Amino acid sequence: MIPLHLDWKKPADGVELEHVPFGQGDADPQLAIKSRSGRFEPKTYRLESLENPIVLHLVNARNDDDFKRFVSRFGTPRTDFGDIAYLRAMEVLRDDLTQDLEFCTDPSLNRIVDSEYLLQRVTLTPSFAYSESTDRYRLVLSVTNLEGLMRMEIAMALEVGATLIHCKHCSKAFLAGPMTRRRTDAVYCSDRCRVEGFKHAKTINQKGSGV
Repeated sequence: MIPLHLDWKKPADGVELEHVPFGQGDADPQLAIKSRSGRFEPKTYRLESLENPIVLHLVNARNDDDFKRFVSRFGTPRTDFGDIAYLRAMEVLRDDLTQDLEFCTDPSLNRIVDSEYLLQRVTLTPSFAYSESTDRYRLVLSVTNLEGLMRMEIAMALEVGATLIHCKHCSKAFLAGPMTRRRTDAVYCSDRCRVEGFKHAKTINQKGSGV
């Protein structure tokens, strides 16, 4: 597999929500997530496995605080609007990526059509990187932005045959199968949810037996 990476940046001092003018003209300001201090720190992402894909952090975002945590941790998905992320655009992207992930990890669907559409929105740039350990140059691919990296995570899930599952306890989405370190029959997203799920099942059984 050719290594894929993204040189990106993330807010250095957290983020905040603020009404920001959208585009030009008299358009009403919209809620946007922006850096609290205006300072950023460089961040490099490498797509090597599906153990903790960034795309799932966005897919599982349910409210403003979740989106703020996403941008604070990973940075903005794109740079179309500079260093801010409009909240509505984040919601639309989440829904779009969720649909792509569902289609590309469901073996009962015609996933080829969806995957081709998925890759049409990704720009990759090949280059050579020197490795001191091997004293050779290695071919690597760079992705344009964080959104592109997340789409490539979905493409990898399709390639290896990973499955999208919703946690039996908290309902969060997670991937299981090859390159995820989770068995394909997993029903819990974490050890914590597994413990809580067993506790809940035990309580139900005790009530049913009159204990």
